[in-house]
Amino acid sequence: MAVPEAYNSKQSFLPHPHSRPSVPAHICPSSPALPLPVYSWPRNMSPLPIPVLTLIYTKSFTFDFAYTKYEDDFSSYMHSHTASEIIYVVNGYGSLDTLQGSYPMTRGTILLINGNILHTEKQLSGKKPVEYYVVMLENIFFSNANTFSDREENRSDQVFRIDFLEEHFNRISELFNKMYGEMNASTSQCEKFTFAYLMNFLAILVRYTEINLQPSPKENNQYSSIVGYAKKYIDCYYNTAFKITDLAEKISVSYSHLCHKFKQELGLTPVEYKLAVQLDEAKVMLKNSDFRIGQICIQAGFNNFAYFTKMFRSRFGITPKEYRKQIH
Repeated sequence: MAVPEAYNSKQSFLPHPHSRPSVPAHICPSSPALPLPVYSWPRNMSPLPIPVLTLIYTKSFTFDFAYTKYEDDFSSYMHSHTASEIIYVVNGYGSLDTLQGSYPMTRGTILLINGNILHTEKQLSGKKPVEYYVVMLENIFFSNANTFSDREENRSDQVFRIDFLEEHFNRISELFNKMYGEMNASTSQCEKFTFAYLMNFLAILVRYTEINLQPSPKENNQYSSIVGYAKKYIDCYYNTAFKITDLAEKISVSYSHLCHKFKQELGLTPVEYKLAVQLDEAKVMLKNSDFRIGQICIQAGFNNFAYFTKMFRSRFGITPKEYRKQIH
């Protein structure tokens, strides 16, 4: 599918951590450790910021879209990703838990989660299953537009919770429903229409709230565009089955050139880097979840438990079982 000129989305709407089938979650509600910002309509008018528009029209803006309903096969563990995330709750009751606190998830709630924040979604025991849409945005982060003078309140690692008034629920829901419909349509124009609805929502978000959109801080510009894209792709889809040759084709470079550049800039080949990410994620799950080790093996993208154990020991000098015993 051709990528439209004005933007670059992840083609074929690849699997997202929130939509992959897995094992039941464990409910561990927590109390807020910090005040949680909540905003309501209406706010001062303001268009999408020029730096964000520049990202869009220079093809540096990428996005992905998914729908999630908390059911028996839904997993819940602390995780993070480089992309920023928008969660829009359409039904049910749950919570978004971070190291800083717990954010209620109810009908109409919007949660904005900047990249690299450890978080997980939880179902509230005895309540209606929570249903929500997820949008992943690369190269964008959220901040409070009215607190630029306060460094602590304008950090890029914040989570924002927004409760729109009931009268606006239908308007926002319609945009997300249309995005979901286009995603499932898989027509030649579906990405263009999904992108248009997303831009409409982002304009509403900026116009009627105190949220500001900004380009994500660069990683010290240390990676070339080829390696930067490949690295982000692996960071997002480390636990899915894809070939590095296919990734090279997606970037329009040869396999050998991608491997050479990747090794030159990161010190690892793409295959070695993907394995390292898988093992690091498995380590996080061993620490922050109650899943069985075999389940974590699958969640991290391994289909052979013996190989997983061998690689884990090679990287960390200890087996997964020994590591879990050590930290508990």
